[in-house]
Amino acid sequence: MLHEDGFLIMLTTESWALLRKCFITGSKAVMLSDTEDGMNFELSFYEKLVPAVPGSQQTFTNEIEQQGRDRNVAIKFITAENLLVQRVSVQDMANYTKSVTARVKEYLAANKPLFSMLKELYLLFEVVPGGKVDIRIVGNPVTRIDSALEDQIVAVINQLPVVDVQYGPVDFQISFPIESYYPA
Repeated sequence: MLHEDGFLIMLTTESWALLRKCFITGSKAVMLSDTEDGMNFELSFYEKLVPAVPGSQQTFTNEIEQQGRDRNVAIKFITAENLLVQRVSVQDMANYTKSVTARVKEYLAANKPLFSMLKELYLLFEVVPGGKVDIRIVGNPVTRIDSALEDQIVAVINQLPVVDVQYGPVDFQISFPIESYYPA
């Protein structure tokens, strides 16, 4: 005997884009009904948590630091450690973050006056399987960066090959101190 159950959901273009992103990245999607008698919709995934690689005594971040990253730049992984080790190799991530750091520092050095009001610049990355990366940029003090300037920084980063990730997204941030903010 076969029993089936299902439902129908009508979506706006924006809601459909959010739902597609949810399926691609494994992130959570919440959509609220536009009508009082409608139902809200939430889709989320539960990830199987796997312990870190046996014998590994260091965290992923410490291993990246040992690969020779720039000490003036802070890298923070948002994706859980046990998922990082499944999704990306330490060496590949070290190479990608070093390349990004070098390119952004070159850009900042060439455009110092544009960033003089900031103490730090934060780049927030979400890398998904298939070589796609979403980059958001904010400043400290918390400032939304001009969209044209943000587009220029993203274009500089997008010239680099994207790190290969598997099985789900890898989220991290890189923060850059703005040297021109601090008097010499």
